[in-house]
Amino acid sequence: MGKDLSGQVVIVTGASSGIGRETALLFAREQARVALAARREQQLQALEKEIQELGTEVLSLICPVGTATEFFDAAKNTLGRKLAPKPPVQPSATVAKAIIRCAKSPRPEVIVFPPARLMVVLNALSPRLGDFVIRNMVSRKA
Repeated sequence: MGKDLSGQVVIVTGASSGIGRETALLFAREQARVALAARREQQLQALEKEIQELGTEVLSLICPVGTATEFFDAAKNTLGRKLAPKPPVQPSATVAKAIIRCAKSPRPEVIVFPPARLMVVLNALSPRLGDFVIRNMVSRKA
């Protein structure tokens, strides 16, 4: 059993979409008091309303920062192709659930993609072999 998050104050940046949005909703469902920060006002207001409907205290703040988000949607490729992340790609909800688990039961290391645990073990047993495997995986996908 982990820590009870009800009444705890959490700040979620990038809350208007993706992992930030999913994380904010999960914290709200745990009855944490949620402070939201994001650049896009309409999406942030919609999320704030959704969280209020869950009966959770929420505060939102528009942060007009010029950093790039949703990289693969916004990136332009000179070849005219849509860019996409290299697999394995984790859904926002999966990453958000891992964040909530850490808030309840803090730990020094979190691995969202279960097969990645094998690489951690391999690297602990033989760092050179781990580097070799990673190099070969990357060169095959390139």
